[in-house]
Amino acid sequence: MTGATSTDRQAPGAQLVIFDLDGTLTDSAEGIVASFLHALDHIGAPVPPGDLVAQIVGPPMDDTFRSMELGDDAEEAIAAFRAEYGARGGR
Repeated sequence: MTGATSTDRQAPGAQLVIFDLDGTLTDSAEGIVASFLHALDHIGAPVPPGDLVAQIVGPPMDDTFRSMELGDDAEEAIAAFRAEYGARGGR
């Protein structure tokens, strides 16, 4: 009996390797929370209690902001989060 092994299915000379850094190889929670708080401050929104802030790490940030009933400010908060996180990273 013959069967394909995992090495038989590999593309020769892989040109792209993808790493899941967020929470897997690095702990970026500090930067995510700081950028989230920055975004809320940017739009003048109140900060949720600490236990709720801790829960923002993991789910897509777009979904998080849109679920906060920020209205039109949700898109501005998302943009502010992305800019801050892009500049600060996981720190």
